[in-house]
Amino acid sequence: MQPSMFLQTAKEKKMGKGNTAWFVRDRFGMFIHWGLYALPARHEWIRNIERIPNEDYEIYFEMFDPDLFDPKAWARAAREAGMKYFVITTKHHEGFCLWDTKYTNYKVTNTAAGRDLLREVVDAFRAEGLRVGFYYSLIDWHHPDFPIDRIHPLRDLPPEEIAKLNAPRDMKRYAQYMRDQVTELLTGYGKIDIIWFDFSYPGENGKGHEDWESEKLYELVQRLQPGIIVDNRLDLPESADIVTPEQYTPDRGMVDADGRPVVWGTIHSFGGQTEIGGDLAAIPREIAEQRRRFPNLAGAGAFPESIGNNPVLFELVFDSALCGGELDLEQWVRGYLRRRYGRESAAAVQAWRFLLRDVYTERRGDPIFAARPALRPDRANAWAGFNPNDVPLHFFPAWEKLLEAAPALGGSDGYRFDVIDLGRQALSAFGMQLHRRCRTAYEERNAGEFRRAADRFLELLNDCDALLGSRPEFRLDRWIADARRWGTGPAEKAYYEWNARLLVTLWGPVDSPEPLFDYCCREWHGLLRDYYGVRWAMFFDYVTGELQAGRSCGETKLPRVEGRIALKANAFYRELHRFEQAYVRQISPDRPPEPCPDELAAARRMFEKYAPRLADYPVAARRKTGSRRPADVPAGFAGDGAVLL
Repeated sequence: MQPSMFLQTAKEKKMGKGNTAWFVRDRFGMFIHWGLYALPARHEWIRNIERIPNEDYEIYFEMFDPDLFDPKAWARAAREAGMKYFVITTKHHEGFCLWDTKYTNYKVTNTAAGRDLLREVVDAFRAEGLRVGFYYSLIDWHHPDFPIDRIHPLRDLPPEEIAKLNAPRDMKRYAQYMRDQVTELLTGYGKIDIIWFDFSYPGENGKGHEDWESEKLYELVQRLQPGIIVDNRLDLPESADIVTPEQYTPDRGMVDADGRPVVWGTIHSFGGQTEIGGDLAAIPREIAEQRRRFPNLAGAGAFPESIGNNPVLFELVFDSALCGGELDLEQWVRGYLRRRYGRESAAAVQAWRFLLRDVYTERRGDPIFAARPALRPDRANAWAGFNPNDVPLHFFPAWEKLLEAAPALGGSDGYRFDVIDLGRQALSAFGMQLHRRCRTAYEERNAGEFRRAADRFLELLNDCDALLGSRPEFRLDRWIADARRWGTGPAEKAYYEWNARLLVTLWGPVDSPEPLFDYCCREWHGLLRDYYGVRWAMFFDYVTGELQAGRSCGETKLPRVEGRIALKANAFYRELHRFEQAYVRQISPDRPPEPCPDELAAARRMFEKYAPRLADYPVAARRKTGSRRPADVPAGFAGDGAVLL
C-alpha cells in the first residue's frame, strides 16, 4: 500500500481552467456510486463483468424503489465527518439517469421512485454547506446509438451479429445526446463545483476524444459553469484540472506537460483480503520525499476498498501525513503498540521487530487456502499473486512472542485481534509448504505420499478455520446474519444472503465471474471449512484418482484468465463450479451467530500443535545475502536445513 498525495496546482498553469483552490484546501469529500447496480450490489460494472444484455438488466429498472433513501441523513453524516463536497453518479455506464432528463426514458422518474432523486440529493447536501459535484459517464451501454466495442456487455457476440447491431448506431447522435444531458445537469441544479467525466479508452475498438467530441463538450461545460473543475478523463489533456490515476500509485507527484504539479488522488483495490503485509518503511519515507520535492504538498490519503484488515498500515499513513518530518518507524511502532494495546510489553515489541523485518517489507501475496485448487496455482486473486518465499518462519517467531505477552496485554481487544490475525497468517504460510509437498509427490507419481500431504493440508485448513472462529471479525455466520437482518421477509432475506455469499466467494456473477472470481480471498471461519476446504478436498480426490489410474493432471495447456486457470477450464473445474454455484444459493436459518470461544486459548492450542512441525519442512531458498537464520530467531524454529527467507 502506498499513500496518495494531493498537490496544489501552480498559480500559472496550462492545464484546465477550473478553480482548484477550494479542492486543495477542503480535500475531504464523499463520492457516491448509486444507480440500478445498487440492487445486485456486486459491482457498478456488473453489466460488463456478467455480459448482461438490456432485456435481462431490465429487472433492476422495474425493481428500483429506494424506500430507505434519505439524502438528508447522508448529507448530515458527511458534514459531521468534516466533508466539504460530494460527487454523485448522475449516470453511470449502465445509462440509467438519476434526474428527470428529457432525452431518454431510462430515468428515475419512470421507475417506482417516480421523482427526481438527484435534486433531492443536491438540495440536501447544499443545505449542509457542501459543494456539489456530478459524475457523468461518457459510456452508455443502454443507449441505442452507443456502439458495441471492446468493453461493451455484448462484446462476446459473434462478429457478424455485432456488425449488424452496430450498423444503425451513430456516435455523432450519441455525442449530441451527451451535450444535451450535460446542459440539463449544468443549468438545472444551480452552481456545480466539479464534473467528473468517466472515461476514455482510445485505441482499437475503443473510444477517445474524437468519439466523444470532447472539445465541444468541454467548451459547453466552460460556458455553462465557468470555474468548474473538470477531471482528466475526456482524452483531452489540456482540459484537465485534476489528474485521477485509478488502481495504481504514481511513483512521483503528478505534473502537467511542463512539469507543474497538479492535484491527484488514487484508489486502492484490496477487496477486503485478510492477509497482513505492506512496506511500512516506504510510507513515511515516501511522504517525506514528496514534501521535499513539492513544498506545496497538501496531504495524503488512503482509499481502502474494505476495512477491518491490516490496521497498522492505515494508522501509519495518517500519522505520516500529519507529521512534519519523516517518522522513525521503530519508534512509531512502539507508540502504536502502546496506543493499540493500552500498555507496554517487551515481548510484544520483540514480536513486532520480527514482523517489521520479515513481514512488513512488501505487499504480501494471496493466501493459498483461498486459491482456486491446482497443482501450480500462481495466484488466488486476478491481480495479486503468491509470494513463493512466504514461509512459516516469517510468522511463527512473532506469533510466539505475541502470545508471551498475554499476561500483560490479554485484556486488550486490539491485542487479541492481532494474536488471531497473525496466527491465521502463520497457518496459511504453513499451508504453502504442505501444498509444495503435495505437488512434489504428484511429480514423483507417489499417490500414497500425495494423499498423506493432502490430508495434512486439509487438517491445517480446518484448524485455521477453528482458530478464526474465536473472533467475530473473521466469522462468516456473522456476515450472513448481518446481511439477512436487512430483509423484511423470507424472499428479501434470501436475496441479501445470496449477495453476501457471492461477494466473499465468486464475487461476480454466478455463471461466469471472470476475471474477478475469488477476488476477496478472505480467510474466515465457516468460509474456510465449508467453501475453500470443500474445493480443495474435491481437487485432492480428483488428483488422487488420476494418480491411481496412471493418468496425468497436467495444467499447462488449460485455458487461463488473468494468469489463472479459467473458471470452467475442464470437466473437473466445471464440476467444481457447480459446487460454487450451489454454495452461494444456500439459505440460512434466522438464528444468532454462535458465541466465540476464547481466542487466546485457541491460539495457544494451534501454536503448540504446529510449531513443533516446522522442522519437518526445510526451506530450500535463501536470502540474497545467503545468510542463515538470524541470531534473534528462536533456535527451535529452524529445523535441519531450514533457512529464513
